[in-house]
Amino acid sequence: MAPDDLERLEETIAVLADGALIRQLTDAETDLAEGRVEDLDALAAAMRARSAGA
Repeated sequence: MAPDDLERLEETIAVLADGALIRQLTDAETDLAEGRVEDLDALAAAMRARSAGA
């Protein structure tokens, strides 16, 4: 097996073994499917607000 393939497989196994991460990914997919998304302007505004508060 090529080293890059092994690395990808190990990363996949690590993700699948992390129940909290799987829940986050599932929740994100549900949000996308149901239209709960932010546009670029809203994300930029949130980042500016976060930076100003730091």
